[in-house]
Amino acid sequence: MSRDETLAVYDNCIFGACKFLYISPERLQNELFLNKLTAMSVCMIVVDEAHCISQWGHDFRPSYLKIADIRETLPNTPILALTATATPQVVDDIMTGLRFAQPNVIRTSFARPNIAYVVRLAEDKEEQMLKILNRVQGSAIIYARSRKKTRVDTEILTSAGISANYFHAGLDTKEKDRRQDAWTRGETRVIVCTNAFGMGIDKPNVRFVIHQTMPKSIEQYYQEIGRAGRDGLQSEAILLYSRADIRKIRFLFDENVDKERAERLFKGMITYSDGQCCRRQALLHYFGEKFDPRPNAKNCCDVCNSEPVPLSDMTIPFQKLLSCIIRTGSKFGTHYVVDVLLGSRQKKIYANKHNQLSTYGIGKELTKGQWLDFVDLLILQDYLMKAGDYHVLTITAGGLAALRSKERIEVPFSPK
Repeated sequence: MSRDETLAVYDNCIFGACKFLYISPERLQNELFLNKLTAMSVCMIVVDEAHCISQWGHDFRPSYLKIADIRETLPNTPILALTATATPQVVDDIMTGLRFAQPNVIRTSFARPNIAYVVRLAEDKEEQMLKILNRVQGSAIIYARSRKKTRVDTEILTSAGISANYFHAGLDTKEKDRRQDAWTRGETRVIVCTNAFGMGIDKPNVRFVIHQTMPKSIEQYYQEIGRAGRDGLQSEAILLYSRADIRKIRFLFDENVDKERAERLFKGMITYSDGQCCRRQALLHYFGEKFDPRPNAKNCCDVCNSEPVPLSDMTIPFQKLLSCIIRTGSKFGTHYVVDVLLGSRQKKIYANKHNQLSTYGIGKELTKGQWLDFVDLLILQDYLMKAGDYHVLTITAGGLAALRSKERIEVPFSPK
């Protein structure tokens, strides 16, 4: 906006002609705005996408950390923070970052029972995409990594007789509006897009959200699949990925100013994709919510709909794992603890003299991959947790009680 346009908006706010004023957080660093703000009658400050305040959130923006400074100008104005994707840690960070006088959270469930979650390790994603769209009719969103890929996939779909168009940030505003409107009205069945597509979508009957590549975080994924089934009818969230995706996305981290943070968020997505437990349970656990898949298995996810993994008696591996965590001081990550169990000859293990522990090398009945899967299962069942910035593997109160009482541990896990 020009300076004159901006001043006209400020005056309209001051003299009561505006009910809502939308600004970016960067505007709060503008001296002219701050001077005008004191003359406005502000009844509430609302922070949308509030997860951006937290460095643990998926879309952290440093400018959001400055929002709380507005309290100095408007000390008696209430603040409401809103987000659709926040883990318990992010929720705490939001309240701290906005200087809440005391914890105050209104939380609704993350569960979307009408959405079935499907993950497929697929090398030929285009073939899978066509099979999915030919299997069931209905409107769909397909997320692709690049602008070029949106065009290529659209050509594949239209050649197969499926009505489709592509959408990305490089299109001019009028063309983006035209394509989104055509899709919203049902004139176009499928919109193939980058993650630039999403804001302002209010289409209730999206039956499929298909990801052609793995998103960079659980939060991003959950936000995008949330565009399916808003009418409450059965819908699907389908993730197609390959091992090459993981390498490509990690390559992009080289240009990320905070590679360590990006890697931490991405690992959550990899764990979800590779996991062999209920997808809905895994997603809800990530956001701090419990879910029992057993009475809700029908149309829940690909894992629940497949041949169920039989319960295995994993009491001995459970005892070995928790004993190793305790003997290493409960201050190391999962990979380190598992390496001790497997008798790894890493220098760090020898430097810490953990090769002298009674638990060193006693876990060779499982491979490293199987141990990692087992740890994920125990985290889902609240026997273990990952704590702190370095995701230290820690035993919960329930895990300690189970270890001390020599509880029989049966989990859906096949070590074969």
